Amino acid sequence: MNRANNLSPEFYDTEEKRVLSNPDFKLISEIEQKISACFYSQEQFEFDPLEFEDTVAHFIPKEMAKKTSGLRFDRVDLSPAILRFPNEKELATIQKKIKEG
Repeated sequence: MNRANNLSPEFYDTEEKRVLSNPDFKLISEIEQKISACFYSQEQFEFDPLEFEDTVAHFIPKEMAKKTSGLRFDRVDLSPAILRFPNEKELATIQKKIKEG
């Protein structure tokens, strides 16, 4: 199973999956609690979760489905991006930065 699915609220659609001993569910629960408590209240940028076609609104707490105010950013399509191994020059730069700490 793809771990990314475990970080989606709709994955936890049954009580059997909603256990705090599961670290992924615990993370989602903590984020939901912080949002409900206005922990992330600065709203530096605008975000509307319902703009995403695949959003399953009935699995998302009401507080998390609200549009935020702030600066509007255009969405960037990252689907063409691919992972690749660095070339020799890039690898040397990476190793240098690791050594520099």
